[in-house]
Amino acid sequence: MMAAKKKAKGQIFTPESIVEFMINLSTLEDSDKDAPILEPAAGTGRFVKALEKRGYSNIVGFEIDEDLSRECKTEFRYEDFLFSDVPERFRLAIGNPPYIRRQNMDEELKRIMDRFVKEKKIVNTLSDFSYPFFIRSIELLEDGGELMFITPSYW
Repeated sequence: MMAAKKKAKGQIFTPESIVEFMINLSTLEDSDKDAPILEPAAGTGRFVKALEKRGYSNIVGFEIDEDLSRECKTEFRYEDFLFSDVPERFRLAIGNPPYIRRQNMDEELKRIMDRFVKEKKIVNTLSDFSYPFFIRSIELLEDGGELMFITPSYW
């Protein structure tokens, strides 16, 4: 059951070595410990935990699956990131969004995708589920902000 749920939600948890590699690619410096950081599909919190370990404290993590255990101190917002009220802007958006093709989405994700397509009119319903995460995260970046996402091989 758990494997089927992970597949239907597009859940692939990022190895710690990749998390560290991506954080090292960012332009965040030691003087940026209060920089606002977004993790829009936080999963078990590997990116958040690694950022906390480095002393970053202004992190907002979203996760739709409340059944996942967290590995970090930051309180996640257990809600749909794509339609959440997010008034702040972020210096860095980092993570591994769910990339899942339409035919593999569960009914909940199909409804979310359909709503995003209808409201944003940027992608269509055949788009991969990661596209809305890219679009929404870019919208929430401050000027000069960075987007660092793992992408599927077909992207």
